[in-house]
Amino acid sequence: MQSRVLSALGTAIGVLLLIFVLAPIAIVVLISITDQPYVSLPRHGVSWHHYAELIDNPKWAISLLNSLIVSACATLIATVLGTLCAIGAWQVRTGWARALQAAMLLPLIVPVVVQAVGLYRLYIPAGLIDTFPGIIIGQAILGLPYVVIATSAVLSGMDRRIDQASRSLGATPLQTTWRVLIPAARPGILSGALICFVFCFDEVVLTVFLTGLRTPLLPKVVWDGLQDDMRPVIAAACTTLMFAILAIMLARHLAQRGAKP
Repeated sequence: MQSRVLSALGTAIGVLLLIFVLAPIAIVVLISITDQPYVSLPRHGVSWHHYAELIDNPKWAISLLNSLIVSACATLIATVLGTLCAIGAWQVRTGWARALQAAMLLPLIVPVVVQAVGLYRLYIPAGLIDTFPGIIIGQAILGLPYVVIATSAVLSGMDRRIDQASRSLGATPLQTTWRVLIPAARPGILSGALICFVFCFDEVVLTVFLTGLRTPLLPKVVWDGLQDDMRPVIAAACTTLMFAILAIMLARHLAQRGAKP
């Protein structure tokens, strides 16, 4: 009897937590299809006018395209560097290699606002404030730990004798890395790249510090809209962002299922 009560209580708490998490998302979705010109729930029906504004208004369309390009470039840089770091640390297995791998995880420990202030001060003499290279480098630094962690997790379950066997058959270290280790670590690399892309696409703090009028990104435009002119189009942008991320994660899940024998 007591176990049933505890089980029912745990289920009720889980349901309440789920409602607490999903309720704000549901409200944002409803606001995005409101028929009113201001922030409110639909009153007389559903309207897709605010989603059309995302495409028709150059400010929103350009910021969305810029965010996709910047996130893709940052993800590419972070994936290459993170993969090489994880594989190098796995191969070398020295104290310095572990220290370097731990240093790559610092962006997860140091608050984003601290990193943003530091990069802002560093970018001023370099002329990288409000430039696409500057924000790409900043986002790549923040996304790097996710690739390192995901790739290292896959490599940790690999037999280290694979590396030795490849070299004993005449393969160079570069050939071993390219033809053996990278294919074996591909699930972790892809997972890390996906997480990195999602993180970079909706990162706000760094974007607010390092971008301006010359580099409009979607998170910055949404932030400015929240400060200056709160309109339902902002909810439409947030909803589009959420469903785009959900579609990417679903596609990745389906690809993983299809790859299994």
